[in-house]
Amino acid sequence: MKKQFSTAALCFCGAAMLSFAALNAADAPKAEVPPVQPAPAAPAKAEAAPADPILALPEVIAEGKGIKVTRENVREALMKMVPGGQLPPIPAEQMKQFAAGQARMIACEQAIEAEIQKAKFVPTDAEMKEFLVRAIKSQPGLEQSLIAQGKKVDDVVQEVLADSEEKKAIVLQIFIDKIIIGKEATEADAKKFYDENIDKVTIPADGEKTLRASHILIMVDAKATDADKEAAAKKAEEVLAKVKADPASFEKLAAEVSDCPSGKQSGGDLGPFEPERMVPEFSQAAAALKPGEISNVVKTQFGYHIIRRNAPQGAKVIPFAEVKERIVTMLNMKAKQEAFKTYVEKLEKDYEIKILLPLPQAPKK
Repeated sequence: MKKQFSTAALCFCGAAMLSFAALNAADAPKAEVPPVQPAPAAPAKAEAAPADPILALPEVIAEGKGIKVTRENVREALMKMVPGGQLPPIPAEQMKQFAAGQARMIACEQAIEAEIQKAKFVPTDAEMKEFLVRAIKSQPGLEQSLIAQGKKVDDVVQEVLADSEEKKAIVLQIFIDKIIIGKEATEADAKKFYDENIDKVTIPADGEKTLRASHILIMVDAKATDADKEAAAKKAEEVLAKVKADPASFEKLAAEVSDCPSGKQSGGDLGPFEPERMVPEFSQAAAALKPGEISNVVKTQFGYHIIRRNAPQGAKVIPFAEVKERIVTMLNMKAKQEAFKTYVEKLEKDYEIKILLPLPQAPKK
């Protein structure tokens, strides 16, 4: 648990770790949908991946003033990423590209560690604990997962801090958080971004084939007896009668009696969907309705449905108030990453860091 937690926490919590990755990502080709590759004309000899691709690398991959990154440093970093610590066979050229990027990250970490030593920076136990607790609470579902395993947050924090390597990484993160201070975004900055990027906060209009519907489901198990099926059908007819008598009660009844989670979550609203996403009986019944119209009971493999066709939705701009906090967070993260990138580039210059393998090249624009 310790290793799984610390990796997740540091990757999420350190804007620096995200930025370390961004340093190499900036030099690497952008992620695109991979094109379909033509089949080779003949089964040519493929490049044989060496049994231990690390040994094909130079012994020293990066160096500088007080900086030295060896192939064994890269091996150690790679082994932490592969399941079970089992290094798969990797073609030599692919390994060189990975090793160059990884060596740059390790060299920068060594330079930052040297800066920590110069500054005689030693965070208190309270600061380190606060950092880790914040990391856990920031990870969606992580705290609940720990509780489900019978673990307490404080116990995990103590476990991580007892590992000297993990503690060293946390010190590095706290140091970076203290010195890399990007410009704090204001509400005005967020509004400017919002106004200049309306397309990014616009929900597109429904497509021509898109349907919107709400439903109330009386579920019937596949192994239900005839008596159970009859009882479910009868219940569905009773609910339908109530809905027909008072259409405005649809959401309330969905929340009370529907066996679909959408009942309690959204009054039965399924949102937009393409017909093929639903079983044919459901899609056909929904498509046959006019907006606002309510179906009779529709039987599918899941049970008995009462369906209301909802009106299609045109393009909708999300109100600024609903996205303001997310935009501010995004702008703050971007500012920190840019500040960190500038800081690392200065370190690379000050420490005369050289990567002795070619880094992946960015595509020409």
